[in-house]
Amino acid sequence: MKEQASRSSTKTLLEDLKHGNAEIRKNAAWALGKTGDKRAVEPLIKALKDSYRPTREGAAFSLGKLKDERAVEPLIQALKDEDSSVRRIAALSLRSFKDRRAVEPLIETLKEKGSVVPDEAVQTLGEIGDARAVEPLIEFVYDGGKHYLPLVMAIAALGEIGDERAVEVITWALNCDWPPDDRGDDWFGEDVREAAKHALEKIREKQKK
Repeated sequence: MKEQASRSSTKTLLEDLKHGNAEIRKNAAWALGKTGDKRAVEPLIKALKDSYRPTREGAAFSLGKLKDERAVEPLIQALKDEDSSVRRIAALSLRSFKDRRAVEPLIETLKEKGSVVPDEAVQTLGEIGDARAVEPLIEFVYDGGKHYLPLVMAIAALGEIGDERAVEVITWALNCDWPPDDRGDDWFGEDVREAAKHALEKIREKQKK
């Protein structure tokens, strides 16, 4: 009975995903990821091209939740969406698959300046663990030194990959004299150093194996 109700709910949401009202389409796109119903995959892939940005965001997020391999290539294409919020969610959702096909496109997003997309991309690259990401992430750390969150995430990603080429830049981050914030607090430097220590430990552990 419960399964029948769930399938009925999915059917209603799939109908809503084609609705003329953009808000209804958006709500359906976000809700379909919670159903676990693979019937939603192809309609959500089509919704990645919806004219309404929040619907595309919901589609990208729900495809990550459903974890169906059919979504990998469409999510990679969504990394080129005109809106950075859609690109960011696509980078986040690709983390569900850890598919190496996404490595080069994710590396391309690291070049975005003043964008939230690299914040998610560096984490996804770390979890995929492909060595192709090492040099771009090293460059990203050196280049992104004034931006707290992506810097810490990139250091952590290098630790996850575990390539010894990253030791030099992580050691640099560990020993760098990071400036305090406007109130004189050193939380930025403390967090960077903590991330660097943890990353170096991970690299050492991986090199022992």
